[in-house]
Amino acid sequence: MKPIVSLSGYDPRDGARSDDVRREERRREAHLRLLTEKMPAIVWSTDSELRFTSCLGAGLEGLGLRPREQACASLFEFFATDDAEFLPISAHRRALMGEAVHFELEVSGRALAAHVEPLRDGGGAVAGTIGVALDITDQRRAEQRLLHVVRHDALTGLPNRAVLLERLQRGLQAARRGERQAALLLMDVDRFKAINTGLGNAAGDGLLCEIARRVGGCVTPRDTLARYGEDGFAVLIEGVEEVEDAVRVARWIQRDLAAPISVEGRQVVATASIGISLVISTHHRPEDVLRDADTALHRAKALGRARYEVFDEAMHVREVALLELEMELRQAVDRGEFRIHYQPILTLDDGRLVGFEGLARWQHPRRGLLHPAEFIGAAEESGVILELDHWMLREGCRQARAWRGAASELPAGVSVNLAGKGLAQRDLVERVAGTLKETGVEPNRVRVEVTEGVVMEDAEAAGATLGRLRALDLGIGIDDFGTGQSSLSHLHRLPVDTLKIDRSFVGELGRRESAEIVRTIVRLGHGLGLTVVAEGVETPAQLRALQAVGCEYGQGYLFSPPVEVDEAQRLLATGWRPPA
Repeated sequence: MKPIVSLSGYDPRDGARSDDVRREERRREAHLRLLTEKMPAIVWSTDSELRFTSCLGAGLEGLGLRPREQACASLFEFFATDDAEFLPISAHRRALMGEAVHFELEVSGRALAAHVEPLRDGGGAVAGTIGVALDITDQRRAEQRLLHVVRHDALTGLPNRAVLLERLQRGLQAARRGERQAALLLMDVDRFKAINTGLGNAAGDGLLCEIARRVGGCVTPRDTLARYGEDGFAVLIEGVEEVEDAVRVARWIQRDLAAPISVEGRQVVATASIGISLVISTHHRPEDVLRDADTALHRAKALGRARYEVFDEAMHVREVALLELEMELRQAVDRGEFRIHYQPILTLDDGRLVGFEGLARWQHPRRGLLHPAEFIGAAEESGVILELDHWMLREGCRQARAWRGAASELPAGVSVNLAGKGLAQRDLVERVAGTLKETGVEPNRVRVEVTEGVVMEDAEAAGATLGRLRALDLGIGIDDFGTGQSSLSHLHRLPVDTLKIDRSFVGELGRRESAEIVRTIVRLGHGLGLTVVAEGVETPAQLRALQAVGCEYGQGYLFSPPVEVDEAQRLLATGWRPPA
């Protein structure tokens, strides 16, 4: 059948198709609207006057709004402002000029990330704007939590080094503008490692948290208390007028730390060493302030701990000189610049030579012969002392081996000193045993001396190490005896055979108190079957006083200064005795 053709050109089937199209369009629009209203974003459009023409999305519920509630209201009404430079409004105004704009804003306590761009009509002209926004509140909170973790100490919750550096930078900028100064306090908890080792990590953590709490009570909210290092804290004090303001805070901190702290059921008294530096315009970087405060801190620790020191330029000069000395010390070991001078040890009744003490000397290429007081401190600080001790022991052993013929008449043998760091080395005994084997010396011709202070830092551990050294058949002596604390209660348990009376007591034998201390040490030593040697004998009066209390051995400039190995050899060969 042929199709029906209308003379008017109208096909009845076209109307049916148009209704279907319109119904399909309405269905799609409804579906799109439903999707838009359910999606978590917010979608809106405005006209050229920035009046809302639509506003949809489930994200509106987070703002306490319902879809289309704001339809036909303008952006100005929505944000209750007539400021055209207000960020959301200025972004839409830029969109009306053809620009796509990203921005963030906060509405009703929610953070939104928004994008707005031109809405064009069929001819391509800008007729309004269309925008979309996502609620990023939870994301921002997660970022803030992460930022807090990154910028704060996990144990104490205090700001960390990164935060401290930022605030120091602000302090420097203020100082350059001539505003009120800031001051930095760096503090270390004295002997924290010993506490941590003795009581355990949990106790150490508890101690640090309590110290942080107490120090926090000494500063104001505008100041910065930060965790700095394993056992250290930093306090940046804002708005100080003079260094005394910072000193006052340091005193408060040390006062508040004086009260015992309960840790794991034990009472612990924590002390702190503090270094203070003003934040001044001549500092170029925050690290310069830290350097100066750290220099003052090291000075406080070197002077006995539990104190504060204020940085001055003289400290910096000393630190630079010390650094140069440490570098030279490392080179000196490799270059063979160290020497041993030997000081005779004699019987005090008849002046018979019974041994030598080997004393380090440094033949410096520029400064000449240096005595221990000029470099031992730097050697201990830098760790070079370990290499120096090992070299001294090896050379002393070699010399005792070389003097083997005469050494039979040297009951005191050759004595060498061992630093505290050396005594703490785990492989010390093995190294000493290796040295004895290498040099072929008979161990009983060598004596190792450690200071009383080193032994008393950890008497139990020191006793165990000295016992293992004694088992090698070495002689063991305690140097500088009488200057330590509570040593008498441990002495009978220590595997030693010699006590050396500290020169400070010998030098003051004219005082009744010193004479009585020397008498007590001699009686104690003899009662325990030990040899007693007096150091630093310089006058006939001191010699007579030592003889009167029964001290049988001594060394000092009254008899002979430390001499080079050739001179020591001559003394042995000639059967030397000092003049009466």
